[in-house]
Amino acid sequence: GRVEIVNGELTINKVQQTDSGMYQCVAENKYGAIYSNAELKILASPPVFVPNPIRVIATLGKDVSLECKPRASPKPRITWKRGDRRVQPNKR
Repeated sequence: GRVEIVNGELTINKVQQTDSGMYQCVAENKYGAIYSNAELKILASPPVFVPNPIRVIATLGKDVSLECKPRASPKPRITWKRGDRRVQPNKR
């Protein structure tokens, strides 16, 4: 019930992140067909992690990197916590 097509106009109600992508309109009659493309980008969406959680195995005494790459729009501010405490950068 979120998608409607009336008189050739496509309407998506309560647009969601999963609605983003390429759409194609096809107009055809007995003389031929013509195509038009449209890209739908969602400009505002909450942060989403895929996949979650991420597990990392590290060797004692070696370096390790933990990635944080959520999908969101606008770009989110990233902070790290360990338990209830915020992780602060240091010179180690």
